[in-house]
Amino acid sequence: MTSTLQDTVIDTIKTVQDVAADVVKQAADAVKPFVPELPDLGFPKPAAIVDQAYDFTQKLINRQREFTAQILDTVSV
Repeated sequence: MTSTLQDTVIDTIKTVQDVAADVVKQAADAVKPFVPELPDLGFPKPAAIVDQAYDFTQKLINRQREFTAQILDTVSV
């Protein structure tokens, strides 16, 4: 039962995100002809920054999961 509820929540979130991403793409396409090309200043690309942040967050989540399991093993009877 929990898995089905979780799957439903994830599917709903994905549907909403897909709609939002489509709206953003349409808006970006609409204004693109009016936005000048920006020079490359050597900064990391936004996607690289986001990837790095998610990688770090995943490491934190994994570490927290390991810590929680360690504590539960210690106090479980």
